Parts: sequence; structure tokens; C-alpha cells
Amino acid sequence: MLTAASVVIAVFFSVLIESLNEGMWDYLIDNEIEIFTGHIEIHQKDYWDSKSIENAIVEPQEIFDCLDTIDAIKSYACRVDMYVLISWGEKSRSCVLWGIEPYRKTGSVEFNDDDNGVWIGEGLSRFLNASVGDSVILMGQSFFGRKNADIYPVIYSGFNPIPEVNRRLIFAPINLVRSFGDLSNGVTHILITLHHRDQVEQVKEILKSKLDSNQYEVMTWQEILSGRMALYRMRDVGVLILKLILYFIVGFGILGTVLMTNSERKREYGILLAIGMKKKRLIITHLFEMLYVSTIGVVTGIMLVYPIMVILHHFPIPLKGGLAEVMWRYNMEPIIIFSDSFAIIFSNALVVFVITVLVTFIPVYILAKLNLMKAIKS
Repeated sequence: MLTAASVVIAVFFSVLIESLNEGMWDYLIDNEIEIFTGHIEIHQKDYWDSKSIENAIVEPQEIFDCLDTIDAIKSYACRVDMYVLISWGEKSRSCVLWGIEPYRKTGSVEFNDDDNGVWIGEGLSRFLNASVGDSVILMGQSFFGRKNADIYPVIYSGFNPIPEVNRRLIFAPINLVRSFGDLSNGVTHILITLHHRDQVEQVKEILKSKLDSNQYEVMTWQEILSGRMALYRMRDVGVLILKLILYFIVGFGILGTVLMTNSERKREYGILLAIGMKKKRLIITHLFEMLYVSTIGVVTGIMLVYPIMVILHHFPIPLKGGLAEVMWRYNMEPIIIFSDSFAIIFSNALVVFVITVLVTFIPVYILAKLNLMKAIKS
């Protein structure tokens, strides 16, 4: 009973820890994909290295027609980015001007059809000493290499928790940026959102087969967020260390209960051997008993933890107070969400089961060396 309880606790907590970790990470990644990168990005061949408007896609209709034929694509959005110098009064700073389509919310930024101004972050606003209602000067190089300058009103200003966005990113309606950059109907890149994240590689291969690889480049969110993927791998190492500690504690806990059970049944084993039971059969019986107990423990642990995972995935835990405010600032709903992936249960349950089976061989060795007379007298 104690052994089965130890297995249940091990399965329950190891699954719950990884479920929380995977759930929160997926939530963070999905939030960043939705705001900044999309699942897949399409741009001109040389755009990624230069990030220059000179490498924009002048006629994207061919790409739009291709995207409309792929069922796995949920939506796509056009972007026009270019480097500019923003100036107000005696201060100026180099920034990135990011053109977004009307009514397509990007984080906390959203423009209407009739908007004809820019959004700047609080950091940039403080640096320039410019606020909503002031007019700023933008200077930059257009698609044709011409130096353009124009005056635009600041119609929105807000805080963004990402320092570089807060200090150096300017949002504007996409047609305003196109006009400023002499781009007509062109785009610098297209962000694609899929129905399911696990379709990324499949859709990427379809796009590469349909589009001219000498003209366009298709990148996945993993390639775009390569720095985040390094963080993801570091996070995996941290979780692995935590789970190894848990497995270490669990392994010795199970070993302790098994050894205690064996010690209490030592006289029973001795009597069984004395009335003619072969030691080999006793060992096999003990092994089957432990396999049965382990299986009961693993199945019970799964039955207990899976409903909790599903409930906490569909009904996340809401956060309040300071932590909730921080998450709102990152344009995220303040919740703690768990993953409901059954792969998490399978992998952790299998590890705990293997640990239990391996631990069982220690008392088996003790049984093999059991002295009949000492066992009966114990």
C-alpha cells in the first residue's frame, strides 16, 4: 500500500509540474506569435539580413492568392517596416516605423481606417518630451532610395513592457507608412497565423513548393525567435533538474517502503521457503507483486492528475495583485494555465514505472541471499 501510494504521489507531482511548465510556456509563445511574428513569415529573399524597405515585396498579390488556397492558414497580416529618424524640438532618435493594418490589434495598438498619425511608446515619448496631440518629424529613406521627411501627429501613446519597443518602435497605419516610403501596395513581410502550431513545418513546405525560392524566403517562428528558443532550451534544463530531484526523492521513497515491507515479511518468506517453496518462485512472485503494485500506482496517479490537468487547461487560475498588473502590461491575460497534453502523462508515468521496477531489484537481491534460519527466527 505504501509503495503504491509513493508511485501515485510521484506520478501526480511530476506530471503536474511539467504540465504547468508546458502550459505557461505555450501561453507565452502563443502570445508573442500573435503579436509580433505569426507562425510563419514570408519576405523578400534579402530582407531578413538587411531589414530594409528597399527589399520589400512590391506586388504581394501572388502570395495572397497562394495563401488563400491553404486550409491550415487561419489568417495573415501585412507589415511594412522601415528605419526612420524621429525628431521633436531639439531631440531626435533612430527608430523602426512599423506599419500595421487597420483593425488588426498588435498588442495594445490598434488603428482605425481614418487614423493618420503615429503611436509612440512612453519611453520614446519621455525622451522627446512629446505627448498625444504634438506633431513629430519623421525622416527616412524610401523604397526608391529617396530621402523623405514629413510631419505626423502623435495620436496614441502607451507603455510597452519590452524596453526596445517602448523606446524605439513607432506604430502607424500601413497606408501611412506605404505613402511615406513610396511603396504603393507593397509590403516588407507577411505574417501568417495557423489554426494549430504543429502544422508549421507542413505549411512551410507547401509554401516553399508554391513560391519562387529565388525571390521569397519562408521562415518559421522558431527561426525568427531563435533567441527565445535558446531560452526555451535553458528552461528545459531547469525543469529537467527539478524533475531529476523529484525522481531521486521518489526513488529513495519507493526503495524505503519496499525494504520496509520486505523486512516486515522476512519471517513470512522464511516460512514459505521452509515448507518447500523454491527461492526462484518466491523471487518471481515478489517481482510480479511489485509490477502489479507499480501498475496500480501509475494508473491511479494518471486517473487523479489527468482530470485536474484538463480542468486547469480549460479553466485557468486567475491572478490578482502585482503579478496580474505585470501580465496585463505584457498584453497577457493574468492567468496560470496548465497543458492537457497526454504525452506529458505518458513520459512521466513511464519514468516513474521504470524507477519502481529498477528499485525492486534491490529487495530481489536481498531475497536471493536470504538465510532460511535467520528469516524464520526474525
